[in-house]
Amino acid sequence: MKYIDVHGLLLHQAKIVITNAIELAYKNGDSVLNINHGFNNGKKIKSWCIHNLCDNEYVIKIESGDNEGITKAFIKLNLKVD
Repeated sequence: MKYIDVHGLLLHQAKIVITNAIELAYKNGDSVLNINHGFNNGKKIKSWCIHNLCDNEYVIKIESGDNEGITKAFIKLNLKVD
């Protein structure tokens, strides 16, 4: 399971970090990416994750994490892991 923290980033910065992390997780064969965006100031990032990551080619589903400041992205199986 992979974990990234995007606390303190602006939405456009977080989008880049999250998208790159999802691609890397796929390439590495990770099945889940925990995105720590925070609760109070991370609401825009959380909303973007919930409404947009399902359109990512490597994401199977999105769900809430262990608390309101975390979103889990479930990654497709990469059968070409080296």
